Amino acid sequence: PVLNVIDWLKSEQLIKAIAKKPRRVKLKGKPARVIKDVSVVKATSTLWEWLEFNFGRLIIEPHPSSEFIVLRKYNPATKTKEPVSFEGSEETARMRGMLFKWNKLMANTIINVDQKIVFGGFHTRIFNDDFTKGGRFYRGPLDGFKRSQRKSIKFNDTPTVELDFKCLHGS
Repeated sequence: PVLNVIDWLKSEQLIKAIAKKPRRVKLKGKPARVIKDVSVVKATSTLWEWLEFNFGRLIIEPHPSSEFIVLRKYNPATKTKEPVSFEGSEETARMRGMLFKWNKLMANTIINVDQKIVFGGFHTRIFNDDFTKGGRFYRGPLDGFKRSQRKSIKFNDTPTVELDFKCLHGS
């Protein structure tokens, strides 16, 4: 029955692609672990606009046990980088706390792109091999927009400006 609902939501273009990907999960009082083949569904702006119209502004905040720090290591068997469990430290706790606050702020911000309300995932930092490599922010609500669309981004109806530097590094 759940798959029928998902199929209907997809056919009505209320959700985006369902992807199978490994996810790092941390349950309270238990060590973090990687769960493979987790289905990921993303609501479209059409669904969010319908929900807001019918139920008012929805505030979606990250769950306190959500994991926003991912460490990946190369797996020679699959020839891919895969999420792995890691021991927490003061630094990962600091990063996790900052990301939680950022994601909570973004959840309470109305984001418009091309005059459509955008709702998306929460930012995650992904590191490679150890915490000195990588650390880019991924999976945020504004990931994947074209250059032409980025020009129309507004936060709480305030226009934004994207600064584009061809070269910005020390010499």
